[in-house]
Amino acid sequence: MALSKLERLQVLVDLAQDELDKAQDVFVTVQGQRDGVQAQLNSLVEYHADYIAQLSQARDITVTQLQTMQSFLDKVNNAIHSQKQQLQQLEGVVEKAHEAWLEKRLRHKSLQKLHEKMQKDQRVKLDKQEQKMLDELASQTFVQRSKSGDDSV
Repeated sequence: MALSKLERLQVLVDLAQDELDKAQDVFVTVQGQRDGVQAQLNSLVEYHADYIAQLSQARDITVTQLQTMQSFLDKVNNAIHSQKQQLQQLEGVVEKAHEAWLEKRLRHKSLQKLHEKMQKDQRVKLDKQEQKMLDELASQTFVQRSKSGDDSV
């Protein structure tokens, strides 16, 4: 059974909705990942600041302890740097996911508007056909009544 243009367009609208939903899921997921990395970065930066504050208050530190602390601070700095790089990469992924979502949303809206226009056009066409049929029926009824009226005279 062949599908009408309107039915085929509805299939496209439904497919566009599925694509939009998937793009939104991806966008939300990568935003969550980015937010998680940002939270980890914030924690590392806060920990680094707290550790520096503790170091500044420490007294009677040996050279070995100072070297150990510096080595630890270097590791924390490396972790902060790594988190910043990961965050920067995720920002790019989030931006691409957002652009893809916007594109899918635009496509879906366009198809939906076209579908609505086609539905309206079809309703108008059917209304015109119905009115034409009613006019013809009324005309035929009038003609029939006119003929019936002539016979009775």
